[in-house]
Amino acid sequence: MKKNLLILLVALTVLNQLSFGQIEENPDTTQSTIVKMYQDIEVFKRLKISGYLQAQYQLADSAGQNSFNGGNFPVGTDQRFAIRRGRLKVQYDALANERGISTSQYVLQFDVTEKGLAIKDAYVKATDPWIGWFSLTMGMQNRPFG
Repeated sequence: MKKNLLILLVALTVLNQLSFGQIEENPDTTQSTIVKMYQDIEVFKRLKISGYLQAQYQLADSAGQNSFNGGNFPVGTDQRFAIRRGRLKVQYDALANERGISTSQYVLQFDVTEKGLAIKDAYVKATDPWIGWFSLTMGMQNRPFG
C-alpha cells in the first residue's frame, strides 16, 4: 500500500513539474548522443590493425655449438627460441566521399624482433576524389614483390 502511494506521489510530482514547465524536455539529447556514438564507431571501422609473428626454435647437438643461422649458441646452451619476424601494421582509411572512394590512406608498419624495432612502412596514399583511378603514394615503403 505504501509502495503504491509513493509511486503515485512521484508520478504526480513529475506531471505537475512538466505541466508548469519546470523540467525542460530536450528531445535532441538522445538523438545527438546516438549520432555522436555512430560517428565514433565509424572512425574505428576505418582503422585496421594486423600483424603476424614468425618464431624459431633451435636445438643443437651440444652446448655452445657453432651455428650457421642466428649466430653461435652461448656457452652452456644447446637450445634457443627466437623471433625471426614480428610485424605490426596499423592502417587508417580516411572518410570516403559520396561515391564511396576513400580519398586517403595512412599506413605504419613495424618489424619487431629480439634485435630491436624497425619501421618497414610509413606512407600516405592519396587518391583523386573524382574518378578514383589515380593515386599518389608518398613515404617509406617496402618494394612490392614481383
